[in-house]
Amino acid sequence: MTDDGPPQENPEPPTRPAAPRFLAPDQRLDGSSRPPDREPADASVADEATAPVEANAADAADAAGGADDARPGERLWRRPVVRWGASASAVVLLGGFAWSVLRAEPSPPAPPRYVSLPEPCSTLSQDTLRSLTPKAQTRKPSLQGGTPGERRAECEWKEPLTTEAGRTLRSHRLVVGARLMLDHEGRTGTARAKEGYENELTAARGGTGRITGGPARFELDSPLPLRGIGDQAFVRPTQTDGAFVRSSKAVVTARVHNVLLTIEYADTVQPLDGDGRSKDAEAAPIAPPTARANAERAARDVTAALAACSACVRR
Repeated sequence: MTDDGPPQENPEPPTRPAAPRFLAPDQRLDGSSRPPDREPADASVADEATAPVEANAADAADAAGGADDARPGERLWRRPVVRWGASASAVVLLGGFAWSVLRAEPSPPAPPRYVSLPEPCSTLSQDTLRSLTPKAQTRKPSLQGGTPGERRAECEWKEPLTTEAGRTLRSHRLVVGARLMLDHEGRTGTARAKEGYENELTAARGGTGRITGGPARFELDSPLPLRGIGDQAFVRPTQTDGAFVRSSKAVVTARVHNVLLTIEYADTVQPLDGDGRSKDAEAAPIAPPTARANAERAARDVTAALAACSACVRR
């Protein structure tokens, strides 16, 4: 028997080196000091502290969603639905309000602005009268009248035919007329005044041109719109060329709310022979542009007087 020597113990397996532990540096990348590591809180304590918070949040979400048995996934879309529903309700309410406003009955028409007229003979300034009718000694009394829905007034200034250098008779004439349109038969005075103005304008447009035949010839110009005189206004110049008389005339028609105004200015000449008898017209009246300018000047005076009549306006 051979002696193999004392028994040998099994060698211990080699031990593996422990994994290196990562230690964060004491400084952050920006150079500031890093706070010391903290031990994690006890898991049971953390769970116990957060449980009521989660339960309260879930209850609040259920209350906002309007159902106690709502699942967690439903809470993600219930609130947007509520908000969209409220917005849609607001849109419907606003749309209904706008529709009701659009379908509302129209308000009743406003009453006429003017309920009376100023004295027409006092509507022109003295400067205007001295310039347009310098030899008019007296004025013709104003005419008053009308119907249940209308009041009329008129004043006239007219010069007598006077001799110029023993050869020509000349006269100027100025007329101011006013029509007060009142509410009548379910229509407002302003609406009736607008209709009356349109009728006058239509008639003036239809009677233009030159009319010949007989002892005189008439030339009727087209109506021209005017600005700055009342709410609406136009002027129409006319000329008359007769065997013994010539004239140049301009008529302004204007509307101021529920009042219609007519201002007429005319210049007439009549030549005489050496014995003082009328002869064929040789002298010419003032030019049509001058007659038009004079009529417009008088119209501005009248509209200004109407605007200044506080007693004529309904308060």
